Amino acid sequence: MSGQLVAKVAQHKVKTVAAGAAVAAVAAVAGFGLLGGDAVPAGAHTVQVYTVDDSISYEATGELRPGLYGRTVGLCDGDTHYIEYAGGEHCLVLSGPLGDVTAEGGDQGVVLPPAEHSAILDLVRAEDAAGPVTRVVLEYDGSFVGVVAVSSLDSTDPASVTPID
Repeated sequence: MSGQLVAKVAQHKVKTVAAGAAVAAVAAVAGFGLLGGDAVPAGAHTVQVYTVDDSISYEATGELRPGLYGRTVGLCDGDTHYIEYAGGEHCLVLSGPLGDVTAEGGDQGVVLPPAEHSAILDLVRAEDAAGPVTRVVLEYDGSFVGVVAVSSLDSTDPASVTPID
């Protein structure tokens, strides 16, 4: 093979590898954003509790919706998390993690046993000074996994957790 041909083949291989690496990186980042939070596996597991500051959180619609990069990495801006749940897109300002509780994963999704309600309500009361807290977000293993309405924690029944898409 001539020296020029070898150089062209080598140059083509470098471009192909670089393009392949770029495509793989974009696919990995996009996949991370599209898969959403990992579900809590079956059984009892520790989750972290964050409160939502409703006074500055908002629905991510129209011009308020973050761009592709923001949706992919899960941020609306520096301190506002992009979270999809209950069929909607939300930019939530979170406070926490404030503490740990036990959630149970299973066929019916994630639930909070009644014994954990008072622990979450205690965390909520501590945060209520800034305004009434109406919902909390749960994190498991580094991913947000669900949203819980504080009003559902007054029951003696397990509280269902709305999964994050």
